Amino acid sequence: MYDSNNRNFSTVDSINNHNNSDCLLRYQRGGWWFGSFCAYESLNGIYVPKTWGTWIGFCWNLGPNDSYINPTQSRMMLRKQAMPKDCSEIYQSSTIDGVYAIQLPNNNVVNVFCDITGGGWTVIQSRAPDGIDFNRTYDEYKSNFGNPGINSSFWLGLENLHSLTLDSSYSLKIDLCCHNISKSETYVYFYVADSAVKYRINVSNGTGAAGDGLNNPANTYTDNGAPFSTFDNYNSQFPVGACTSFRGYGGWWFGSCSNNLNGYIYTNPADYSDLNQCHLVASPTNVPGITWMGASAVSTKARMKVIPYSQLPFLVRDPTFENEQLAAFCSF
Repeated sequence: MYDSNNRNFSTVDSINNHNNSDCLLRYQRGGWWFGSFCAYESLNGIYVPKTWGTWIGFCWNLGPNDSYINPTQSRMMLRKQAMPKDCSEIYQSSTIDGVYAIQLPNNNVVNVFCDITGGGWTVIQSRAPDGIDFNRTYDEYKSNFGNPGINSSFWLGLENLHSLTLDSSYSLKIDLCCHNISKSETYVYFYVADSAVKYRINVSNGTGAAGDGLNNPANTYTDNGAPFSTFDNYNSQFPVGACTSFRGYGGWWFGSCSNNLNGYIYTNPADYSDLNQCHLVASPTNVPGITWMGASAVSTKARMKVIPYSQLPFLVRDPTFENEQLAAFCSF
């Protein structure tokens, strides 16, 4: 396609190049994307038997040296370029954090925020004080909503989470921010089951400064293995509505009723009795907020991000770098 790139298509009844009709009539080229010199090629021209190296008819240019061939056969084929299925694949060709399109195994194309500088994490959930309501129905939580970004609220969707984690083993990292506090927790294994079992969450033991909230040993029940619940589809062993109303009204895997990263966000410093510990004034609105490891402390920002388990050993594990990354997320 030496001279056809970015050209208009021309035929005998619709000539769209500056060489009038010569390409189509004089050189018997047939319809094509003709360029500056009647095009250097046309695979729709008249077949010229026993001819090699002319401008006439069915011909192809071999490059800038103006050498031609007249093939006896040709074909043009298309191959769909595969989209990346997560941010770890985008990491192979990009160095910039930002919003990218991925195509999940269920063929859904979704825009997500990619933590590229951290090694290629796909952000599946994020909370920020941007006014996006997470008090939604069960059906709404099945699909993605919100706006992916470093400082915005987003939910990938239960169906998409199941699709993403079904075919590959993923690791999960949770980042929490509250004023002067920033902590993380990593789960080497993370999987979301299908709708038949209410999208149960399955994780390994957690490691990090935030605490293993999904396997909290202080509780009789844990979120690990729990089905997803919302106010209109309650699947916790606690009294009906107890977790969805008490834990900020957002949907979550309520096993212990101690965590909810989809809860209410408190932004007014007056709501806190201790900003350094993120302790709220006793039930300012009877809603604890974004909670982790119980109601004693809440967060003003949170996010959940995943990466293929196979990539986890290759990530930079410099504590200083990881703390700087977390601080950057919390500073927005």
